[in-house]
Amino acid sequence: MAKSVSIHEENANGMFTEKELQVIRLICAQASNEEMAVKLKKSVRTIEGYRAKIFTKMKVRNSVGIALYAVKTGIYKIK
Repeated sequence: MAKSVSIHEENANGMFTEKELQVIRLICAQASNEEMAVKLKKSVRTIEGYRAKIFTKMKVRNSVGIALYAVKTGIYKIK
């Protein structure tokens, strides 16, 4: 079984920026690109750019992959 990693441990290696972590958490909360853009005060295109970087860093292909990665590594905690 994979070791659970806390948010602080995961971010300690500098893999994700703070904005990318915010986008990851919003994806896990099922926010649309438009909702994320409003909440983070960014354009939809900027959000799409964050998502593309996250896909590359996580080596996943879709939002489900992001959510699974985030839960497995402790970036997102299911309440």
